[in-house]
Amino acid sequence: MQKPVKRGNAWRIVVRHNGLRYSATRDTAHECEQWAAKNY
Repeated sequence: MQKPVKRGNAWRIVVRHNGLRYSATRDTAHECEQWAAKNY
């Protein structure tokens, strides 16, 4: 799983699943990791 990256005041994570990329922007790195674990 990818690590969250700081983008300004927010954190962004990109996950690859079945050849597609999904991304999310959250307030904390921990929230990004939870999103990725729950959805992919």
